[in-house]
Amino acid sequence: MENQNTPLWDASLDINERLDWLLEALNLDEKCRMFSTLTPEVARLGIRSTYLGEEAAHGVEAKHDRSVNWGAPKPTTTFPQPFGMSQTWDTKLMEKMGAAVGDEARILYYREGEHGGLCRWAPMAEPERDPRFGRTEEGFGEDPHLGGQMASAYIKEKHPTLVAICYDSPDHTGHTEGHDTPAYYEKLKELDTYVGQIVQAVKDAGILDDTIFILTSDHGGIKKGHGGKTMQEMETAFIISGKNIKKGLRFDDVSMMQYDVASTIAHIFNLEQPQVWIGRPMKIVFK
Repeated sequence: MENQNTPLWDASLDINERLDWLLEALNLDEKCRMFSTLTPEVARLGIRSTYLGEEAAHGVEAKHDRSVNWGAPKPTTTFPQPFGMSQTWDTKLMEKMGAAVGDEARILYYREGEHGGLCRWAPMAEPERDPRFGRTEEGFGEDPHLGGQMASAYIKEKHPTLVAICYDSPDHTGHTEGHDTPAYYEKLKELDTYVGQIVQAVKDAGILDDTIFILTSDHGGIKKGHGGKTMQEMETAFIISGKNIKKGLRFDDVSMMQYDVASTIAHIFNLEQPQVWIGRPMKIVFK
């Protein structure tokens, strides 16, 4: 990198100060190009190119991304959209498909480098109950039990090292019905059943004793909004359980920020934290 001797890379500065400097330093073209899944290199500011992955909901996507020309598309297996696959009710078939996607993703990773990243966006376990949400074909339908079963089968076969499953329906419920309402808590009860299916899939895969679960969120809310600086909007739960994790621990007297989650995950995998990170691993939770 050309230049990392700038306020952006000075970990002694407040994060807001560093970001303010970055926004002033980037030109309009550089900012616009960062809206894609690929962030281009900005050598004059010491910023390396980063890539956020590709779709894999019905097979590994290995063609051009929105703003990236990878050259000729790479041949991979294409399966039906998840909405169609769920109508088979065949979880064993889903396991075979998940195995094929995992194998092809790793082949591309070792053969193509950055283009073949292991960050793949699948499965989409959220129930698809309203066509206004858009891209509803990426889910397994509106039945939560079926969706959970199909998503579990998708990941069970390959014993993945790291899986992130994101449920956005609490956010929709918060904006439409309101946070801290009966409808909001009913939605959380529903999501609890989905989490239970994922846990059961881990048990069935025989990897429960080596697994750590983290359950968290990115924000709270007041009435039908969020984004302010009140504790109701900023405070979220952080629940962790599994291998080498203390049981029954509460650490209300220790402050934790959202970016500490990534640091804690890095600590679990014994990864060296990049110098630019400001998060801290929550070592208090480990035995």
